[in-house]
Amino acid sequence: QQQQQQQHHHQYTTASFHISSHCTRWLFPNLPLLSSTQIQKIKLSSSSVAPHEDSKGANSIESSLLQNYSILERNVDAFHQPRAASEFLSLFAKFSISHKLTVASFLTFQQEMALINDCTNKMWKIMEGYDKKHASHQSYVPKFLERVKATAILYFRRFFHKRSVMEWNTTHILVACMFLATKSEEMHLDVANFETTLQQLTGSKQLTRAVFLPAELVLLDGLDFDLQVMHPYRSMVAFIYGVWGTASNDNNASTLNTINEKAHALVEQMLINTNVALIFTPGVIALGVISAALEQLGLSSDQLTLEQQTLNTYIQQQFQKADERHYDKLLLQIQRVKECALDIPSVDTSEIKEISKKLKRIHKVVTAYKEKEQEQIKEQLRKEDKLKEERRQQAIRQDEEQMETFLRGSDSGERKTGGLFG
Repeated sequence: QQQQQQQHHHQYTTASFHISSHCTRWLFPNLPLLSSTQIQKIKLSSSSVAPHEDSKGANSIESSLLQNYSILERNVDAFHQPRAASEFLSLFAKFSISHKLTVASFLTFQQEMALINDCTNKMWKIMEGYDKKHASHQSYVPKFLERVKATAILYFRRFFHKRSVMEWNTTHILVACMFLATKSEEMHLDVANFETTLQQLTGSKQLTRAVFLPAELVLLDGLDFDLQVMHPYRSMVAFIYGVWGTASNDNNASTLNTINEKAHALVEQMLINTNVALIFTPGVIALGVISAALEQLGLSSDQLTLEQQTLNTYIQQQFQKADERHYDKLLLQIQRVKECALDIPSVDTSEIKEISKKLKRIHKVVTAYKEKEQEQIKEQLRKEDKLKEERRQQAIRQDEEQMETFLRGSDSGERKTGGLFG
């Protein structure tokens, strides 16, 4: 009966995910998990979730994806496309913007990835700093729960998958993501308190509600007002208890808690430093990090092999018969998540400094372009309003002329018949 309940729960959650907008609109399997700098910094484990002769290490998979990943391929299924360097240059020329930028002056896709990772790290630190600052106010100050933090991170990554960091202020969008996540995850946050704490944590008095509230509208437009997000946390807990059963004794309970804590920490780092949530389903992420967490428990070689076999058997029983055609692909996806989770690289601060300098020069020109673009839009709106007003006045005049013609006809008819009553 317990197995039937687990199977029913698995089928229900899988079905609900596959019809969600998260699945249908926000998963991009060809997106690289890591940037080129991250790949160069790490040498990923060659272990696998299950024996598979054709499995490739994540290092070679990511290198291949980055090599073949073009901006056109990135946006085949996008409802908004980030502008490429050539498009920026043509727009600057169209609006007569004076600049010294060339194609090489713009950020590459890999540099954008690195900058996004840096921003998500900052965002996470701000949310944790907010919780620590209000740790003593247990009764009336809500905390950033892990799902709120994860939602904010994913909103940021989704937005900049569709838009370019060269066109939008990452700090403003970053704050807007945190604020929007508190709403969508029903964390009732006091705006004034959030604003004050945010300024204290960042040291910037410019981060006011006058900045992040308008940015929230830009963010919503970039997300196409689609705020549905599903995270791997629930799947992770369900899989852990599905594999190792309920905590029947203290030792088992301690082991389950340790696996759960390790897996949660790995998910956190992957959300912050990789594109994992834009590539894989929550279930695949959960299984990958559970497998990686086992290797961080300090088990002996024999114990580790036994636990991995237990996990592999569970995966086989749950998924091979259900979808045998895609089972091998599932194992490769779990392996890819696992190998990355075992060695997640940190942000390269020297690289970020160079990218930030480059971005500052780009933003100056883009800001000038945007101002002229806004002027053109306003002028176009003024012309449209003027044309509408002219048409309205013309319609009024036509109505008046028709009324006068009607009244003149009525007067002449009355004179011929001797009045209204003859």
